[in-house]
Amino acid sequence: MQERLGAESKEFAVLREKAGANLRQSIIEAATGTIPAGKESEKKHFQSHSQDWFKSFSGGQELANKVFTMDLWPHLKEQLLPFANAVRKAVMLSQVSDIAL
Repeated sequence: MQERLGAESKEFAVLREKAGANLRQSIIEAATGTIPAGKESEKKHFQSHSQDWFKSFSGGQELANKVFTMDLWPHLKEQLLPFANAVRKAVMLSQVSDIAL
């Protein structure tokens, strides 16, 4: 996100300020590997963003940490817990009623 937004830091407050009203769209574009306008010559680099952070173990840990430290889990739980339990079931783990850091 820092690179895509041209921000000086990867701190969320800085990224949110830099993206403004387009924060959600910027996150979606990074997650899907969308190539920013004018960066077509770096197509592979920007496409790899969808795997570099959003689909990495360390990226998942960082995202989970943000969700809990920013107290977003209570707002996301209803949507995300069924998905988490489906993944747990697929890897032969029991369902959970809640998740905490």
